[in-house]
Amino acid sequence: MERLRRLVFVVLLAAGVWCFFHADLSPLVTVAPERRPPRGVDEIHPVRGADWAAFLAEVDEAAAGRGPEAWRCGPEQEGYGISRRLFYRPDEGPFAAIAAGLPKPWGVARLEHQGRIYDLQRVTIQHDDFQFGSGYSSLAPPDRFFRPWRFLSPWLMAAALLAYIAISWPRRAPGDIAHARWRVVMSDLLSTLLFLPFFALPFFIIGGALQTIVVGWPLLIGLWFMAALGLWAFYLAAWSSALAVRVGDDGLMIRSFADWKSFPFAAMCDFGPAIRKSPRWMRVLGVLAAFSGRSGGGAAMLSSSLEYGGLAIRLSAGQVLFLWICTPLGAPTMEGAERIPEALRAAGLAEFEEPLVHVGFGRGLLVPSSKVEAPPAVAT
Repeated sequence: MERLRRLVFVVLLAAGVWCFFHADLSPLVTVAPERRPPRGVDEIHPVRGADWAAFLAEVDEAAAGRGPEAWRCGPEQEGYGISRRLFYRPDEGPFAAIAAGLPKPWGVARLEHQGRIYDLQRVTIQHDDFQFGSGYSSLAPPDRFFRPWRFLSPWLMAAALLAYIAISWPRRAPGDIAHARWRVVMSDLLSTLLFLPFFALPFFIIGGALQTIVVGWPLLIGLWFMAALGLWAFYLAAWSSALAVRVGDDGLMIRSFADWKSFPFAAMCDFGPAIRKSPRWMRVLGVLAAFSGRSGGGAAMLSSSLEYGGLAIRLSAGQVLFLWICTPLGAPTMEGAERIPEALRAAGLAEFEEPLVHVGFGRGLLVPSSKVEAPPAVAT
């Protein structure tokens, strides 16, 4: 369930970002009252009839910011002697026949009704209108045309948080040694700060969801790699949340994602402190992310440079059992963790003082001894 919790959380977050930046590139038509007198080269299309009179009356009202159709106005301000543009689908008004004959992508027709001139223009938005740096650089239709899914974004974000809270947490029996819930939640918060900014940043830069992949794909190489580290951090948080240890008379019982697994004292050689470090290349990437000045860079550097303390138990089978039970500051993260070394001492196991060093991402239980920087073996 811990993997499912974070999978649903991440998918809904990503869907919220996608819906916020999804751009509908369907053809549009703009209509605006013309303030300047027509030029001699302009072709005028006289229009008559009750349908045109009612439609153009709505255009006049909406262009002035009044009436129920005012939402159709684009966000640009008045300029160049032309009133604010109103956006329509090509088949929405009585202009459908005229709009069908307009040349692509920006064909224009001048309409005349009762002595007034109106500007009718085709609007064809293309992938090339989304560029590095400037983002979307063409006419900006109202969101109900251009960003039809944006209203879903906050609902998806809220659903992500609700799913994170609502999915049941692992059951723990009295006496189980496990990570404190609040520490798991803080780990997920850090993972979100690492994943979400680097995932969403390319969409902010380009301005469109699909266009980020079509036009801005070079951005994805570095930024989404950092976002992938955030996904891995979510996995580690899920692993920690599911982890539980039981101390028995003859050994330890440990649960991660799978069922409980037994580790008898008789199969253990000795035990002592352990340190987990991130790989060198990951620490370098964390520093570069911090210097980029982007949101989430600090979290990336922090998560890549931390060292975690734990307990290492060397097994007779040539493996090392790691239990990461301390924060980078040395505070215990698993409630009741002090009972584990006490049980190992009571079982008569030798104890070494120099910590074993494990370099890697995960918090996996078993690591081959050959992949661990080990102190000299303790004589028994």
